[in-house]
Amino acid sequence: RYSIPPDSIAQTDHATLWVLFCTAEALNMSGITDPYELYKCYHPSEVGTCVGSGMGGAESLTQMFKDRHKEKDIQNDILQETFIHTTGCINLLLMSSSSLVKIPVGACVTALQSLEIASDTLLSGKAKVMITGGFDD
Repeated sequence: RYSIPPDSIAQTDHATLWVLFCTAEALNMSGITDPYELYKCYHPSEVGTCVGSGMGGAESLTQMFKDRHKEKDIQNDILQETFIHTTGCINLLLMSSSSLVKIPVGACVTALQSLEIASDTLLSGKAKVMITGGFDD
């Protein structure tokens, strides 16, 4: 239903997966079953994403340090999982790497900042559609 390959699920931080699932579910609930439907009505440059977090992938960060301490092999791309900007995953896996990306980082108020940035982006005409929200691990 969410079109995320099993190998990606196995390697991806739970916070990032949660953001992907929530984004896909928000699109589904709004009647958009395939994100490419947006591109029938809007140019990819008119569709934006603004989802932020105060912390990022804490699970991956913990795993990275534990594995390093135990001298185990570390997943090659685990460092990216620890970053706050999972908006890149939404853009890459759901929106075909073509949408506008704005990344707020504001600790406890990231969801509110996301709404404000998305609103400003829509009102300024830089985008016609914005996927917006906040999350934390």
